[in-house]
Amino acid sequence: MTPLANTAWWIVFVVAGIILQATFPGLDALILGLPLLLEEKDYRRLACFVPAVILLQDGMGTQAFGSAMLSIALCSLLYWIGKGMASASRIGFYLFLSLCMGGVRILLDWLFATLEDTAFVPEQLFHEGATEAAYLFAGWIILRHLRQECVQQGTDA
Repeated sequence: MTPLANTAWWIVFVVAGIILQATFPGLDALILGLPLLLEEKDYRRLACFVPAVILLQDGMGTQAFGSAMLSIALCSLLYWIGKGMASASRIGFYLFLSLCMGGVRILLDWLFATLEDTAFVPEQLFHEGATEAAYLFAGWIILRHLRQECVQQGTDA
């Protein structure tokens, strides 16, 4: 894939993520790109992607201010912890990462609600965490497949 096509792919990803996140407030749609970039070892794009996602997440206001930074840090940490599972089962790795990120979502929502002294409903927290985990599991599998197809078509051309 050419650098221009690769950049265009990521721009389309971010725009689609913003639309998805605007449609479903509270869903962390942009976090899907982090494991893809870590998997591809594209650290230059990762260095651009992470600050952009943090600014977008905090600017959109769909989550507590500051939780995007913690979410990205914990996702990166969980990626490196679970990386050893990837050799055994790719699906197991995505399931592990998705479930952990659903738990992170519950933890961060609770933490920031407590810090900001706002009311929270435990049932809503669990619902949002489960939704996040299901979305991330399906999204990572679909995006990884799409990304591989785009990269393969770029090398075949």
